[in-house]
Amino acid sequence: MPGFNLYLSNRLEKLVDRLALIVDKPLSSPFKKEVILVQSKGMERWLSMELAKRFGIWANCRFPFPDNFVWEVFNAVLRKIPDLIIFSPQVMAWRIMDILPDFIDRPEFSHIKRYIGEDGNHLKAFQLSERIADVFDRYTVYRPEMIIQWGRQKPLDWQQVLWNRLIEGFEGKNRAYMLYRFLEVIQRVSKDTTDTSRYLQIPDDLPERLSIFGISALPDYHLQVIKAISRWIDVHFFFLSPTCEFWGDIVPEKKTAKIAQSDLHYEIGNPLLASMGRMGRDFFNVIIEDSTEYELFDEPGEGNLLTTIQSD
Repeated sequence: MPGFNLYLSNRLEKLVDRLALIVDKPLSSPFKKEVILVQSKGMERWLSMELAKRFGIWANCRFPFPDNFVWEVFNAVLRKIPDLIIFSPQVMAWRIMDILPDFIDRPEFSHIKRYIGEDGNHLKAFQLSERIADVFDRYTVYRPEMIIQWGRQKPLDWQQVLWNRLIEGFEGKNRAYMLYRFLEVIQRVSKDTTDTSRYLQIPDDLPERLSIFGISALPDYHLQVIKAISRWIDVHFFFLSPTCEFWGDIVPEKKTAKIAQSDLHYEIGNPLLASMGRMGRDFFNVIIEDSTEYELFDEPGEGNLLTTIQSD
């Protein structure tokens, strides 16, 4: 049955062993490619060599990066994807620089006007436009709900004013809109209980199964897409975790002083993990939701200083 399967281990080799067991089961056709999501070319090479050691040969596999894979999913489910080049940071920078003069005298843009000042060669204006374009691009991935709301509300600040001008005539051609359109389609199909064939039909362009390996964190944007397609295909997420204990609620000791007066309860836990594991902890809290967990932990022991620290 399709689903989101989470494999947790403190040893990368253990995770590779379990991945090998999964991909050892052939796909429906020898011409179909295995798909393993990675975050770097280095991990792709290492994983290819490790799987080749276990099987003798490793071939007919794709290693897409998360962002590229998400667009493959959009194409498979939505079929017609608009050209989003107009909202690439490089293009947006020039468009922002072009429309800034239209707003520069408005009260909400006063601090921008002061910054640009007497910019005779427009260098400051261009550099600022590049920074704004980069921020807008990150908003579409990390704050898509805010971007959608901006398009529905009366502008309240300069960023919203600028964004609403940018999307005029190009509504529905940015990444935030594409995510919401995709999730609406998924939700509509899931609620359609009268047509079971439609509910069970897997888009032809989706892989038969998806493995995710060597990724310590993903934007919620990508994770929403991956969890959505897990109702159609098997998704196997291999996550390197420092401990088999639940560590989603440990915080640095300094932070406990700030929340001491609240009703919330947090564990200080291991100080090294609490201080250095924030990103992994937050991501761990997200991926364990609605997942089937498999634990593959080894006890490091206390044979040397490193294993002692790991055990602690």
